[in-house]
Parts: sequence; structure tokens; C-alpha cells
Amino acid sequence: MIATSSAENHNVNDLVQRFHDDCDLRGMVSTMEYIYRVKEYCAFLDARGKTPLIVGRDDMIAFLGQLKARELKFGTIKRIYTCVSAFYEFLIAEELVEYNPIVPFRKYYLRRYKNGSDSESRKLIEVEDAPRLVNSILESRDKCILVLLFKTGMRVGELTSLDVP
Repeated sequence: MIATSSAENHNVNDLVQRFHDDCDLRGMVSTMEYIYRVKEYCAFLDARGKTPLIVGRDDMIAFLGQLKARELKFGTIKRIYTCVSAFYEFLIAEELVEYNPIVPFRKYYLRRYKNGSDSESRKLIEVEDAPRLVNSILESRDKCILVLLFKTGMRVGELTSLDVP
């Protein structure tokens, strides 16, 4: 698996900056995380003497090994590969690579299996404990936030995206 380019003399920092500009232009959410993860990936490749334009399966496996050695959670690793995949989609659009090498790699190496998965089980609060938790909060704003979460079932991300005039 090699993502090849017709023009290999591209400055990686320039490519990342162009990707950043493209993310901003498209109004992507979490642009800074995408850029951070892509820079991390490019630095890894640079240490191996490679560029994102010419990468092989062994490079992908080594990058995954490095991420796992840092004891990152499965969801974080998937998110990193999502960011890198978006970078390769940009490189395809710019006609710098022929295909996205992350797609087949992710399909094979980043599938979650039931046994040995590192997923955390969610802990739900009992209905009887909810009023005690709400009453234990002193700040009225925080109390309102918690009641809103309990009554609507909205997620924290939805709560933080609310616009209060």
C-alpha cells in the first residue's frame, strides 16, 4: 500500500498549512485538532524519512504501534486516523496522491472486537440519586445545567453548543 504522488517535492509544512486553510474554508469543526493530529502524523513519518505523499503499510503499522504504546484509548486512536484520513482526502482533491491509504488500513486494523476491547462501561445515575445530586450543588447555574441535562437527555456536546442570548 503506497500512496504515490506525481510531484514529490512538496514541503510538508506547506501541505499542512494548505490543509488548514481548506478546513477553515469548509467550516470544519475541530480544525485545530485535525491540524494537530496531522502534524503529529507528519512528524512521525519525517522521523522515518518519509512524507505523507509516499507512505507504506509498514509506516501505518508503526504509527499505530506508537499510538498504542502511548496507551491511548481506542476512540482516541480512531479519531486520530479520522483526522489523518481527512488530510489524505484533501491530498486527493489536490491531485497529490492517488488514493487514501487510511481507508483500507482502518477497515482492517481499527475494527473493534468484543473480547479485549478497552471500552469503558457507562455508569448511569439512579433516578432516586438524581435529586440528591442536584441538591448537593450550591451554584444555581450549575444546578440548572444538571437539571436541563436530566430532564432533556441531551448530551454534553449539545449543551455546550447552546446559544443563550
